[in-house]
Amino acid sequence: MIADPLSMLIGGGVGVVAGFLFSRYYKRGERTERKVVERTVDDYELNRSKREIRALMLEKELLSSALMKLYEAESEGRIGREDRERLSRKYREKLKEVDGRINSLQLVVEVGELERLKKELTDLFEGKLAEIEKRLEEARKRMKVEEKIEVKEEKREERPKRVERKPKSEAEEKVMELRKEVLDALKELERIDVE
Repeated sequence: MIADPLSMLIGGGVGVVAGFLFSRYYKRGERTERKVVERTVDDYELNRSKREIRALMLEKELLSSALMKLYEAESEGRIGREDRERLSRKYREKLKEVDGRINSLQLVVEVGELERLKKELTDLFEGKLAEIEKRLEEARKRMKVEEKIEVKEEKREERPKRVERKPKSEAEEKVMELRKEVLDALKELERIDVE
């Protein structure tokens, strides 16, 4: 059965991100110190930039409306071409300034949102990795206890016993559960990114 490209892309993306985070924060089973990076854009600046963008968008709309009124006035014969060009030049210059300011603020908002999403994703993966590490340690401890019991039984019976393993379905179930949680988190992040 051939998987659809979207599933392959999501699976590959999750694998790459998980591998990167795992290799970055864990080295040969020992946790390394996480490098703390200060945010470039704090929450106050992010919210202020969003508010300012909304105000600038309104200003841009008003300037565009004023330019349209000038062209309508010229077509109706209320003002001449020279007057329209002189007045519209001022509005066009102001529109360029507003567009430039909007573009720079949108960059600030994009950086702030991406930093926030990066932190959320990193925290999510660190939490999941810590949970997996804890479960792995518990399983290793249980495995060592089971091995010791089996060794004692083998010495008494002198015939090899087959080591019973847990059914694959339970492990597969846990893997599918973790995969579903990661995909849900990625969908949530994608939804936030779209907003």
